[in-house]
Amino acid sequence: MPETPARQSALEGHYREGPGAVPQDGEAGLRLAERHDLALVQLDLGPDDAEGGKAAGALIGIDLPTTPGRSSESAAGAALWTGPGRWLLCLPAGDGKATTAALAEALAGRHHAVIDLTQARTVVRASGPRLRDLLSKGTPIDLHPRAFPLGACAVTSLAHVTGTLHHVEEGFIDLYVMRSFGLHLWDWLHDAGEEYGVEVLPAMTE
Repeated sequence: MPETPARQSALEGHYREGPGAVPQDGEAGLRLAERHDLALVQLDLGPDDAEGGKAAGALIGIDLPTTPGRSSESAAGAALWTGPGRWLLCLPAGDGKATTAALAEALAGRHHAVIDLTQARTVVRASGPRLRDLLSKGTPIDLHPRAFPLGACAVTSLAHVTGTLHHVEEGFIDLYVMRSFGLHLWDWLHDAGEEYGVEVLPAMTE
């Protein structure tokens, strides 16, 4: 069998660690790190298939959220509600194919779709004191903590393309876009963040 080609980031050749233009106070207002530590699986079920959702959640070890715009997490990873009967599963790197196959087998006979999106998405973790100011330039949603609290997620317009935002930790928001828009997002973050100062951190691998 032919070998599976090694995964290459959409930001290859453009990802340069270190501080960019930094404001006079010396602190970058935005910090960026690409995430290489994830496997991504999209799961679709019938919107009313609660039993299927429970079975899938039990299999992967994450309770699938049923509240729009919310996520749930466990030691096994995270599940983001991205639409009625649809979740984005964020799992440890390397688990995409096995999880996709296991879910397809467990949900056989039900209306469902399971897709390994690991190599089809670019994921950037963004943080810093001017994070919300920066993202507000490129998305219409309200990012105030009262409206977008810890654990919130949204599929929305991001830098003129469709993206997913996930308030994954306090002060940290993960940004997901299609791989073909990865470099566009990266360049936009740098351009829009220039006035605040941008620092690129080492890519996340674990």
